[in-house]
Amino acid sequence: INHFQDDMPNHIFIEQCNDESDLKRLFGHPYQKLTGKNKDKAIKTYKKSVLNGNMIENAMRKFSPLTYLIILLNVVIFLLMSIVQHIHEVEMIIDKGGLTHFNFVHGDYYRVITSIFIHFDVHHLLYNMMTLFIFGKLVEYLYPRWQYLCIYFIGGIIGNLISLTFDNVSISVGASGAICALIGALMSHLVFSGKFEKKFLVQTFIGILIFLIGSAIFENVNHYAHFGGLFGGMFIASMFFIYRYNKRYFYYMALGLVVILGLLIINIFSEREHHIYNEYAKQYLIEGKDSEGIEIIRKTIDRGYQNDE
Repeated sequence: INHFQDDMPNHIFIEQCNDESDLKRLFGHPYQKLTGKNKDKAIKTYKKSVLNGNMIENAMRKFSPLTYLIILLNVVIFLLMSIVQHIHEVEMIIDKGGLTHFNFVHGDYYRVITSIFIHFDVHHLLYNMMTLFIFGKLVEYLYPRWQYLCIYFIGGIIGNLISLTFDNVSISVGASGAICALIGALMSHLVFSGKFEKKFLVQTFIGILIFLIGSAIFENVNHYAHFGGLFGGMFIASMFFIYRYNKRYFYYMALGLVVILGLLIINIFSEREHHIYNEYAKQYLIEGKDSEGIEIIRKTIDRGYQNDE
């Protein structure tokens, strides 16, 4: 029986179920329409879906176009890099946008973004994409899409800047810093929404624990980028919540963020320069790979990176 009450707010449409036949009509499954056969499992599944209040399960079922698009970009970039790769892997990553302190202070500022889409190997890529699929769908479910993009990219950039502040030697690549920003946004949502449901908390904690343990398996994990991304995601997401309650505090936080970024950049440029190209050229020459070492030296001179060494 259908009821439509004009006096209800927003013209809410109500479907009333009096018996099982009404339920079957409401939750008809494509399988039944194609074959004419009933599938009991479909009715039970849809009943559970409607009555379920768990945010994680609802987020996993919802279509998440931004998360899928970011995953697709990471996979396509990795495949393209694999196809054109013709020299040593570490050198290839630097040439294609990997983040290093040396390149950043020499004007390659774009690397704080490009490095988010680059991965060392297929295992690194698969692990990050699996975790991005989970946490990305959750954050895209809980936040508007433009806020999701701000959290992911600005949080990832903050993570990279903090990494450059404390590590002027390593090459940093991978989406894990931006993924940690999504985790930070989840934590902010828990605090500001006040929805401390036991099942949601347990599932979220287990997911974060698995991500951290899994990250520790890989060699040379950039913990600075992870911590920075977590901080950045929490800070950006908190700004969105604060804006709803008090715009003045939002502007204070925005000013504070600008100050923090300014201090990070000042510290990055004040750190002692580590000539990573000299390091790898020397390593090749010691290993007897003269042609590879000479090629790096030539590139170093062509780009104006040469020094006395």
